[in-house]
Amino acid sequence: WTGMMDHGSTMWMADMMWRYYEFGGAGGKPFLRDSAMPFMEGAFNVFYKMLDRAKDGTLSLPVGSSPEYRGAEMDAWGRNASFQLAAAHRLAENLQLAAKALGTAPDPRWAEVREKLPLAAIVDHAAGDGSDFSAGFGRQIGLWEGLTIQLSHRHHSHLAGIFPFDTIPLDDPSWHEAVSNAFATWLHYGPAYWSGWCVPWASILSARVGNADAAEFLLEFWERFFINEGRGTLHDCCVGGLNMMGRPPLEEDTRHFRDIIQFDAAGGATEAIFEMLCQERRGVTYLFRGAPKRWLDVSFDGIRTTGGVIVSATRRDGRIGSVRLEATARAAEFRLANPWYGRAVKTVSCGKAKTLSASEVIEIPLKKGQTVRLTPVGREK
Repeated sequence: WTGMMDHGSTMWMADMMWRYYEFGGAGGKPFLRDSAMPFMEGAFNVFYKMLDRAKDGTLSLPVGSSPEYRGAEMDAWGRNASFQLAAAHRLAENLQLAAKALGTAPDPRWAEVREKLPLAAIVDHAAGDGSDFSAGFGRQIGLWEGLTIQLSHRHHSHLAGIFPFDTIPLDDPSWHEAVSNAFATWLHYGPAYWSGWCVPWASILSARVGNADAAEFLLEFWERFFINEGRGTLHDCCVGGLNMMGRPPLEEDTRHFRDIIQFDAAGGATEAIFEMLCQERRGVTYLFRGAPKRWLDVSFDGIRTTGGVIVSATRRDGRIGSVRLEATARAAEFRLANPWYGRAVKTVSCGKAKTLSASEVIEIPLKKGQTVRLTPVGREK
């Protein structure tokens, strides 16, 4: 299969190494300098060698795949596959951040990739590409140039720029149409061939775009139909007639199938719950964005975020009360989407109070070991 030699997986591993450092993992800067950075640079060098350059300087990836789509068929690849583009942009951005953290000079090729390589393959159905239902949803993110998904597919790789790589700016109005239409096509073909590990991923994608009730339902769907009686997480659906991934339509035929245990979904489901409560997008942390409004009373304590900042927050009667931040790994400039919708914010640290203006994004500088408590100022508008 094309996915068996997918260089996007190498860039994904490089992202995990960066995030281990960024979230305050053991080893700190020595780990970043001696282990993560050489791997990240090596992954980038391989990818960069594969790129084509047009006369105007724009870059493209001539051959790429969207993991597992079309299996080993001769047409299971295309130009500018969205999965690899997202991985490459994430890697280039991480390398810039890592160089800054280490105080080293950035490689100009990293900026070149970020400026000259598309963020995703945008397919405009107005030109016509032979697809059927998805054509009705218009301009959208495709698997690669000229192709949108045309069947239920268990790997949401074309949406990887939303999660896990966080390269597509969801708050940018210019991306709204392409993201919205891509979700419409994705929903149209549905979960018939989804495996257990990709259902939590679907929940995370829903939480990222603010579809909180869908995020909750997908986790409930996963727990009900992709976990066996021993609480083992399954690759295939555990009942017949609901999902085609490994189970035949008739219940009497399912007795011949054995459970395939796969642990990926357990970690994915944990992450999905975190995403409902506390998610970071393009350097800004959002609270309860993926939590349904009917969750009137909900709280979390000690979710680790970028910069090694530990976040805790409460919501009572549908309103966010207080937020606590603790810098555990190093000094950090924490950026928080104002959870009180335009109200000024009071911060208290070491007995000292300060009022921050009513901006959409609150910037809180933290010293290592510092704890800050945030509360709203004034009445809700």
